[in-house]
Amino acid sequence: MSIKRNLLLTPGPATTTDTVKMAQVVPDICPREQEFCSLVNSIRSDLVRWAGGTNRDHACVLFSGSGTAGMEAMIAAAVPAGQRIAVVVNGAYGRRLADIASTYQLNPLIIPFPVTSPADPERIAAVLDQHPEVGAVALVHHETTTGLLNPIRELGATVRKRGRLFLVDAVSSYGGMPVHLVEDHVDVLVSVANKCLQGMAGVAFALASRRALERLRGHPRRTFYLNLVDQYDSLETNGQFRFTAPVSALYALRRALDELQAEGLAERAQRYAENTRLLRDGLRSLGFRLLLEDRVASTMMTSVMEPTEATWSFAALHDALLQRGITIYPGKLSDLPTFRLATIGDLHPADIQTVLVALRDIGPGLRR
Repeated sequence: MSIKRNLLLTPGPATTTDTVKMAQVVPDICPREQEFCSLVNSIRSDLVRWAGGTNRDHACVLFSGSGTAGMEAMIAAAVPAGQRIAVVVNGAYGRRLADIASTYQLNPLIIPFPVTSPADPERIAAVLDQHPEVGAVALVHHETTTGLLNPIRELGATVRKRGRLFLVDAVSSYGGMPVHLVEDHVDVLVSVANKCLQGMAGVAFALASRRALERLRGHPRRTFYLNLVDQYDSLETNGQFRFTAPVSALYALRRALDELQAEGLAERAQRYAENTRLLRDGLRSLGFRLLLEDRVASTMMTSVMEPTEATWSFAALHDALLQRGITIYPGKLSDLPTFRLATIGDLHPADIQTVLVALRDIGPGLRR
């Protein structure tokens, strides 16, 4: 079966292999059957392992949904009544964590940083020392608003030293670079199948220490479908989702994890880094300006400043590239015109060269 291959330079869903796509074509099965529960348990175990955890001390809690579902499950469970959650905000996805906390009336304490600056552990420490009512700190590891990386290892040590829970949105970093539950001092981490894991959309998950999950058990049940502890209990008891599982997407995720095993996490991270290096160098040679300096930019996504020529049109560039099977993504900064190019998924250096050739042919001063 021939499947047209598109190059998605979006921060998820990402370009997938044909084998991941075809893994969804399986005989119909009831997700309550033991065969499927065994598949679910193998996925849970591997997701913990790839984050440096052990099944004895950590657990994976799967949900049907996008990455935001995982974010919401984590935030809703984070603190007991009377405590606040501090949220580091240096991009749109940090803001989303804060918005979720506000929706659940958790009175988030926002710790803002510029969108071009990683969070500063010393400032986080000072804020926590001044606010004993804060019971948890949440932040985004890879802020795909810009491609900025926050230093979670140093931040995690700061939060752990002060006895707060450390909650990490690794939606667009897990599987694309090393993330370690123990060494990064993470209590709960959320991610998704359809970004650096190169699976299909529809599966979100939380990775948590069992100690943290037992601590969360005493917190108010603020959500029904996305209740983190209830879903954990169901998966631990019988390997089943409480509600309908995303069956096809889980078969695809199983295949994607097998392909990660074959490639190696370090090798995948290196491939993404090489993709990004080629892209950033090529964009500069074409006259584009990049938002972030290389020293703070991730190896998975690049924010590009929109040209200032009156003839420039992002929409026209998008449409011209789409005709060539290349998809790009607009920016999310309200006061700074940018567009974003992700280099995750089943993309390789030859694909990046194809993109650069297309950009050269179309031209940075694209006319309307």
